[in-house]
Amino acid sequence: PSLTSACMQPASILAGQWTRLLWSAFLHGSGWHLYVNLSSLLWKGVQLEAFLGSVGFGVMTLVLL
Repeated sequence: PSLTSACMQPASILAGQWTRLLWSAFLHGSGWHLYVNLSSLLWKGVQLEAFLGSVGFGVMTLVLL
């Protein structure tokens, strides 16, 4: 889908466009946006996984997605 039809918009989600919850986690505005998000996840993810353990980190990731 296009970015405008998949971005996170609470009013649209409440109106029944539930697929926005899925697509907003996987679509990115640009390559730079994706790079910054993955760099942040790498840095913070290592620290969080050490603190929560692998299973806890996996559960947290799934819940937040």
